[in-house]
Amino acid sequence: MKKIMTILLMGALSMALLAGCGKGKEDSTVGESAVTEEDSSKETASQAETEVETEAESEEEQMVGLANSWRDLETLEEAEQLAGFTIENLPLVEGYDQLVYRVMPGAMLEIIYKDADGNEGLRIRKAPGDEDISGVYDELPVTLLYDYEIPYTPMINGNDERMYVATWTAEENGEPYSYSVVLDEIELTEDEFLNLVKKMCS
Repeated sequence: MKKIMTILLMGALSMALLAGCGKGKEDSTVGESAVTEEDSSKETASQAETEVETEAESEEEQMVGLANSWRDLETLEEAEQLAGFTIENLPLVEGYDQLVYRVMPGAMLEIIYKDADGNEGLRIRKAPGDEDISGVYDELPVTLLYDYEIPYTPMINGNDERMYVATWTAEENGEPYSYSVVLDEIELTEDEFLNLVKKMCS
C-alpha cells in the first residue's frame, strides 16, 4: 500500500514539474514575442524618421538648386538673349536707377531696381505662361482690377496700407506671358503705381 502511495505521489510530483516547465517555456515565448514586436516598432519609427529627413533634405536641395539657377547679366540685351524673349516698356524710376538683370534661362526674366545704397525699390518679372510669378504669397485682402483701354487688364493687390503687387498676362505672338511688378522700399502713391503699370501694359 505504501509503495502504491509513493508511486502515486511521485507521479503527481512529476506532472507538476512538467506543467511548471511548460508554463516557463510559454512565458519565455511570450516575452520573446513582446521584445520582437518592440524592436519592430522601433525599427519602423526609425525608418519613418529617416524618410522624413530624406524628404526635407530633397526639398532643401531643390530650393538651393532653384536659387542657383538664376544668372546675373550686365545688360538687358544679354538677359533677353539668355531668357529667350524680350521685355518692353521698362519704366524709369527716379532714385532707383541701379538695375540688376537676372535670368532663369528659358523660364523667367527679372529686373531689380536699386538705389545708390543698394536698397531694393521694386522688382519686375516676365515669364512664359499665365501663372502668378510675383513670388508674393502673403494674403492680400485688397484687389483692384483696372482697364485703361489697353490690351491687358492688370490686377493690383495690397492691403489697407498700400498697394504693392501688380500682375497681368499678355499674349505675344500667340503665346501667353505673365508679368509682375512688386514694390519694396520705394514709396509710390496708388496713382503713381497704377501709372507705372499702365505704361508697361501700353
